[in-house]
Amino acid sequence: MVKNAVDVVFGGLTYWMFGYGLSFGQDSLSNGFVGWGDFFVNAEDEKLGITYSKFFFQASFATTATTIVSGEH
Repeated sequence: MVKNAVDVVFGGLTYWMFGYGLSFGQDSLSNGFVGWGDFFVNAEDEKLGITYSKFFFQASFATTATTIVSGEH
């Protein structure tokens, strides 16, 4: 159980630092396969809700995937 909690904590931090930017970044180096930019998720006021809701939704999948590998629930 502790391993799963640690997976969620470190997985969430890593997704916040790098994962979201590589998934949904909008800088000039982005293409249809990989994004670039928006690392360390930060949103303007008018896009605050959609950006953070998308971040938490996708982060839940990223952190769940790390716990599945161990074979525990």
